Amino acid sequence: MAHRILVQCRITFNDSCRHILSTLNPDLDIVETTIVRFVDGLGCLGLHAAMKTNSKHLRYLFLAKEDPLTAQDLIDVFSPHFAEQGSNRRHNEIRTYAWFRDFLLDVEGGEMQVDQSKNLTLQEVLAFASGLEELPPLGFKNQPIIEFMHTDRKFPEANTCDVVLRLPILRSYEEFCNLMCSGILQATEFGMT
Repeated sequence: MAHRILVQCRITFNDSCRHILSTLNPDLDIVETTIVRFVDGLGCLGLHAAMKTNSKHLRYLFLAKEDPLTAQDLIDVFSPHFAEQGSNRRHNEIRTYAWFRDFLLDVEGGEMQVDQSKNLTLQEVLAFASGLEELPPLGFKNQPIIEFMHTDRKFPEANTCDVVLRLPILRSYEEFCNLMCSGILQATEFGMT
């Protein structure tokens, strides 16, 4: 009877997951076995299905409480790449970077209202730039950078694979904020981060 219940509850990795684990390290078979047993136990109790359908609600049970994302977190994560010292480009880039920092502080303070009922969030800014709504616990593979666009392009751009945020050089903080909000929201709306 117990064997039949275990067989019914058995949840295994698919072949691609097994291949990835075995390719990384043959010793990971031990890890795979442990994970499979853990998932089996959760499945027997019906918890695995509940966790999959209610993952956001049950997340706090399995992960340490996270501090909310702050403007300073994003400022610290992204490293600006400036033009040569003393150049006009650098002067414009420093001004734009200062606006970006102010923009993040305004977003954090709830001052970037998108419409009457919604404000832009730092999670949306991070998702636009990196494809992630939270900072990875172990950091990014590559150092996230900010580049500056000295072209007629008005909207921010992002390469989420390399985590590169490209900021437009504009004439005023108000224009910068409006186009940042618009660009970020349009990208997430169309799934083009």
